[in-house]
Amino acid sequence: MLRTPVSARRGNVVAAVGMAIAVAATLLQPQVSNWGLIVAGIAVGTAIGVPAARSVRMTAMPQMVAVFNGMGAGAAALIAAADFRRLDSLGGVPRIDAVTILLSCMIGAIGFAGSMVAFGKLQELISGRPLVYPLQKPINAAILAPDATPGTPAFDAFVHELVRELSTKSGQRCTCIRRALVPQASHDAVAEAFGYTPEELASLPADANLGLSCGNPTATANLKPGEVVVDLGCGAGIDVLLAARKVGPTGKAIGIDMTPEMIERAKRNAAHPVDGKILTNVEFHLSTIDR
Repeated sequence: MLRTPVSARRGNVVAAVGMAIAVAATLLQPQVSNWGLIVAGIAVGTAIGVPAARSVRMTAMPQMVAVFNGMGAGAAALIAAADFRRLDSLGGVPRIDAVTILLSCMIGAIGFAGSMVAFGKLQELISGRPLVYPLQKPINAAILAPDATPGTPAFDAFVHELVRELSTKSGQRCTCIRRALVPQASHDAVAEAFGYTPEELASLPADANLGLSCGNPTATANLKPGEVVVDLGCGAGIDVLLAARKVGPTGKAIGIDMTPEMIERAKRNAAHPVDGKILTNVEFHLSTIDR
């Protein structure tokens, strides 16, 4: 009935009657006793809703609908939370009730937040661009994880996603800053402070040095020809490339990183010739260090 203007009014009347029946059936339940709060809530809602509905312009009706939808969704979340407290006070929340309460809280909260955002955008109070924030994906994964406690697969997945996003953003930020603001000499100075020699840095592709380091492992590892070296968390491949030269063609240097962007960058760096030759004893693999 809401598809056409002709029947939309009748559809709203039917919906209002249905809601009135539902409210009446709820109020007739024997456990309902707090009539003072109920009457006060109805009075406040009527005092706000009726004038707003009658005075709003037709061009602003989408905003009004968004607000009304948000209020309904928020009320559903609050009712579910109150029901949880009631059941918990009676000795515990049954599993099926816990599931329905959790879903009601989640859907209600999402509906309320989404409706408020829709209202803000329609009223031009906020930008029409998508609302994002740092580490949005791992935070969402933690919220939705069924058992996000240390030692569980859900928690491990959350940590992996968090580290992956941090690594990706860090690498992108370093590249952008380097190209736009920071001269390569500054990155080399950082690397030299952590034990890399000017000769080593000069022989590497510039993109291999991110200006981030916790030390030069090849300077103290005493690598010998023929050995196999594995770098866990290889980043852009700086240590793998240096190790590959030390172990020679009979050895192998393997880099492992959980970030696809870093693996692609490391492979590009490995494809650059060193002293006129491309290193053939280098491998890079996308994986986490616990697999």
